[in-house]
Amino acid sequence: MLRFTCDVVVFPRVRGREPTSNVLLSARQFGSHNYHTAPDAVLSVIHTVQTSIKSRHVTALLLFDIQGFFNNLHVNQLVHVFGLLSFAPSLCNWVRSFLTDRRITLSFNGEPLPEVVLNHGTPQGSPLSPILSAIYILPLLRLTEAWRFKSLSTYVDDGAIVTTGALHGSVIQKCTDGFFTIADWLLRNGLRLDPDKTEFITFQPRQANPECVGALQPSINLRIPGGGTLQVCRLSLVRYLGIFIDDKFNWEPHAKIMAAHAQSSF
Repeated sequence: MLRFTCDVVVFPRVRGREPTSNVLLSARQFGSHNYHTAPDAVLSVIHTVQTSIKSRHVTALLLFDIQGFFNNLHVNQLVHVFGLLSFAPSLCNWVRSFLTDRRITLSFNGEPLPEVVLNHGTPQGSPLSPILSAIYILPLLRLTEAWRFKSLSTYVDDGAIVTTGALHGSVIQKCTDGFFTIADWLLRNGLRLDPDKTEFITFQPRQANPECVGALQPSINLRIPGGGTLQVCRLSLVRYLGIFIDDKFNWEPHAKIMAAHAQSSF
């Protein structure tokens, strides 16, 4: 039997003011609510990296994907988060009812298969699914607000860890620690990261002296909860939410790839 925990009590109150709707979701969750789009998520990451480079710091970007996010949300944990947000018990009970005892039947070549009962996950295609999923990982985003020299932002199930420091070794260590914190939280809450969709890239100031910032490392070894490591090679070009980011911030590769896609479609 799985036991779920929630690490942080969210929604701090300000004296004389009631919580308002605009603080329900973290500003670092760029999906599932108004005025937060995929380009906003990419621009936020780029701005953080460029600001760090201008201050002559080395920066690392680690991209990850939550595996089977919508299908693996656990009802008890989601209802628990709704309770922490001070929603009425009647609404918590409605969420539980909405996500449990869902029945589906598949048919192949006109032959129906036995009925399947689903008591986990959110129904894909429902307008509620993105909202419920964003609330589900709200405690994780609150947990990482205390980070220093590293940050986490997400767009639904796509995440980005940005770390900064004086040396290549220090930013890689921050990436490793941040990745382990996120992977451990997800595992304890019924989710896991997709190792095949994890990408790593570093940025450094122009004409940086290797004797000052350290040697460029070809890969990063990420600690996995429960033991073991995941080795991810450093890339010079990564894709985040459809945007190709070059380690020199040269946008010519992105333009060429997009032009090739457009020409192929035409």
